[in-house]
Amino acid sequence: MELRKGDRKSAVYQLSRALQDCPKDGELWGLAIEMENKLTRKRFSIDAMQKTDNAPQTIVSVAKIFWKEKKYHKARKWFDRAVMLNPDLGDSWVYYYAFERDVADNGKSEEILKRCVKAEPHHGRLWISISKKPGNWRLKTEEILRIGIKGIKEDIDKIEWL
Repeated sequence: MELRKGDRKSAVYQLSRALQDCPKDGELWGLAIEMENKLTRKRFSIDAMQKTDNAPQTIVSVAKIFWKEKKYHKARKWFDRAVMLNPDLGDSWVYYYAFERDVADNGKSEEILKRCVKAEPHHGRLWISISKKPGNWRLKTEEILRIGIKGIKEDIDKIEWL
């Protein structure tokens, strides 16, 4: 909420308090990685991976950083790692699919789509927000995935790139 208002200082404070309360939460560590400045991001990512036991949300955050830095080969490896660790986490699939569509690797994006449909994910903040919407109760996995990539473009652009 603080980030949406543009209050970075307050967001960092709230995030540090949340990490003290929930030191193994992958989603919080993922957000912390994305908010970290460029110089300390690598070391911070390693710490986060160790503290969260390689949580998929943390891995996706690292992959998003590689994506933004145009290190596509590394990003692809990290996204693949995230979906293999927890294929039921729909958010990882959404980011992976969006990445493949963005880098214009058409064959890969269709492969990711098929793998996602086969995995039938049911979890993740973004995935749940789409699938549990009253009008979306009949949507198939493929449709949820396609709707999901529309909502994450802003998320990728909002990552702090210092």
